[in-house]
Amino acid sequence: MITEWNSILSNDIYYSPISLLFYKKFSSSVDGIRELPTSIVSYLSSKVDVTKADFKNKIVGVCVGRCQDDNEVDETEFLFQDYIVELVSIDVGNINDLFIRRNVVSRRVSKALKLASNAHSTQRRKSDNTPYINHLIEVQHLLVNTANINDEDIVIAGILHDIIEDSEVNKKDLLIMFGSRVSNLVLSLTDDKSLPLIDRRASVISKLITAPQAIKQLKLADICSNASAIPASWTTDRLNEYFHWLDEIANICRTSSESLYQEYLTKRL
Repeated sequence: MITEWNSILSNDIYYSPISLLFYKKFSSSVDGIRELPTSIVSYLSSKVDVTKADFKNKIVGVCVGRCQDDNEVDETEFLFQDYIVELVSIDVGNINDLFIRRNVVSRRVSKALKLASNAHSTQRRKSDNTPYINHLIEVQHLLVNTANINDEDIVIAGILHDIIEDSEVNKKDLLIMFGSRVSNLVLSLTDDKSLPLIDRRASVISKLITAPQAIKQLKLADICSNASAIPASWTTDRLNEYFHWLDEIANICRTSSESLYQEYLTKRL
């Protein structure tokens, strides 16, 4: 049982003090595990009386999806309420319940989809003139179902990866709504449209070489979607030039997700 509970704990997730007390009953060590900021603990305390929880048979608490943030100074502006998925009561004996609930689509993902839908509402894909949101939903699908990514921040960044570049939404907006990890991921994927196309593409390649795994996964999902949506009007030369660039990206990012790389190859053909 101890091994199973340790496999649930993560150094990247915040836990409430009462949750840590619960986990200590099953695990001898919770070193490196992070407690929720006091502002969030106070908010949760106003929503549920944890002192009445029956910890002998159940864990009663709140699913919180906030991952470790590289920039904690944004805490006073961060809308942490949107990280609250639901109040839960889980039988301790059925550990699978915890894994199932980790995959619940949270309010944050729903909020990201709504934001993207509004921000890109007038935009269309060049290949078939369908709403641009279709591309963003496809990227989300690829991250979750092909790459098996369950890091909510990465999935949200996939949905929002074009939003700074193509709308009035800025990094500050994303920081307030989703935290600095999401805003930094999206900013890293944002092209400088003031540059000529050839320079923009060179910049993308240069940044990807030293980019973290999450950025490479996001970019792989992006090019998988783009490779399957080529305008029929493109000439052979333009097509070859474009896929040469995509191939460079795919090869640089391959180590981040072999499944996404293989998916790209199917689109490449």
